[in-house]
Amino acid sequence: MRRKPMMLDAELVDAVKNIANKHGMTLAAYMRSLLTNLIEAENRGLFAPLALRKALLLSKLRGAGLLLIPADIVSECNLDENDLEREGERIGILLKNLGVRLEEAIELFLENLKTAIQEKDKIIVMVSNKTDRAIKDLVKGVAKAYGVEMKEEGDILVINISAD
Repeated sequence: MRRKPMMLDAELVDAVKNIANKHGMTLAAYMRSLLTNLIEAENRGLFAPLALRKALLLSKLRGAGLLLIPADIVSECNLDENDLEREGERIGILLKNLGVRLEEAIELFLENLKTAIQEKDKIIVMVSNKTDRAIKDLVKGVAKAYGVEMKEEGDILVINISAD
């Protein structure tokens, strides 16, 4: 195996070495595992630092009692649009207090929704079915918690993210 040196700050190396030791690994084994997973994430089209940030955020949300569920279950729940919006606002307050940017907060809900468009200064959510409508109501609550301007026209919600 050919090796290459890397120039890293000593404090950073010491911190990672302590983490590796905590997991019963050598620094080299820990770094190989980290880099192997980084390469896999990038090969899947993910930006590895963002994927790690999302994993940390999801871990915090699970700690607050939230969990990921299939989107179609949201549409089958017995909550009306006002209940969903209030729940979204509650989640938005939590995310805001965790230091999560508005765009990241909304992306958690919309990343698999085919009817959402993110522009430089706004996010547009288009409703095409019952599931989309339920997710739109949750997102509307999240945006409300962040205090941003929104405009709703029929089945389209436009969230202004430039104020964040």
